Amino acid sequence: TLKASKKANMTPRVWLISQLSLVPQLSEKIAEAITDRYPTVIAITRDYESAPEHLRPKLLADITYQISGGKTRRVGDKLSSRVHEFFYGVE
Repeated sequence: TLKASKKANMTPRVWLISQLSLVPQLSEKIAEAITDRYPTVIAITRDYESAPEHLRPKLLADITYQISGGKTRRVGDKLSSRVHEFFYGVE
């Protein structure tokens, strides 16, 4: 539910979804699936830091989200890699 104050509507979860949605081709639905697994930026970065360097770009690839018809889809390697690039400024 929306509150009267605009500031009151911005929770840490909403903020993280908004930030992830800024990544090209990452929809709000996908961002919500990522925040279900990683509720904070710190949670994401801790997993990035604990993963071997060659696996970091694929960290989010196996997260699934609902699509129409009750089916699920993976985030995938390409989009996962794109999120990693935005977090770490890697190209």
